[in-house]
Amino acid sequence: MRFMFFVPSCRLPRTLKILLPCVAGCLAIAPQTLAQHASHRLAPIPLEMLERPVALRDGIGRAHDATAASSREAQALYDQGLTYLHSFVWIEAARSFNAALALDPQLAMARAGLSTVYVELNRPSEARKAIDTARAAAASLTDHDRRHVEARALQMAAEEAPADAAKLDAYRRALDSALGAFPKDAEFVLLRGMAESPDPAERGQGSTAASARYYERALVITPGYFAAHHFLAHAGENTGQQQQALAHSAAYAKQVPDVPHARHMHGHNLRRSGRAFEAIA
Repeated sequence: MRFMFFVPSCRLPRTLKILLPCVAGCLAIAPQTLAQHASHRLAPIPLEMLERPVALRDGIGRAHDATAASSREAQALYDQGLTYLHSFVWIEAARSFNAALALDPQLAMARAGLSTVYVELNRPSEARKAIDTARAAAASLTDHDRRHVEARALQMAAEEAPADAAKLDAYRRALDSALGAFPKDAEFVLLRGMAESPDPAERGQGSTAASARYYERALVITPGYFAAHHFLAHAGENTGQQQQALAHSAAYAKQVPDVPHARHMHGHNLRRSGRAFEAIA
């Protein structure tokens, strides 16, 4: 995709004249370099890298889904994994989920999270092992955790047979059932919004017009939730709702200042709105 900058005819500082083509080039490659979207497949990342210890961090937003974690520390690391997952930061999500499991090896929700990020990191056998191990503990899980694990297992079955509409429908029905039991669970709501996409492996980037109502619902449940703003920005981009995309990408970027993907999204929505100089700044 080519990006064009319309520069006023007035004289510009020499430094700015030099920088403008560079910035244009950076914006042009940003979708490929700054975010690992669901549609991009990487060479397998060494497991040693994905299992390195990780500290809790600020500046990345905050997701929270109460699990049966055995300690506050394990819950916090699980939440950090979920936070990174919602911004497509797959490696740090994997490290966080693995750190949670180091503290609580029975935390099936962390294994379910790993099954998602391992798919995105091109490690399908590890993804399958993670979800199978989580499911093996189903009898001992809380209803909330079991429903998350089973929904993820159904999603993986649909991912492995993307032409089989029945499998995607089964995944959607599982999420609808979970929402009946947990109507105020923002994570189930976000997943149901993603499931409106015809792609079973949807992680939010391909959100549709039908997805938006679920993300709006998540914002009612958890006001200001960065993940809902992120996915609403993608939904706006995908449906030509540029002002919606700009507003939600701005909210997303404000809440997660240390996530490059958020700055990238806000920047290209500023550019698309005719505000290229603000995007450069």
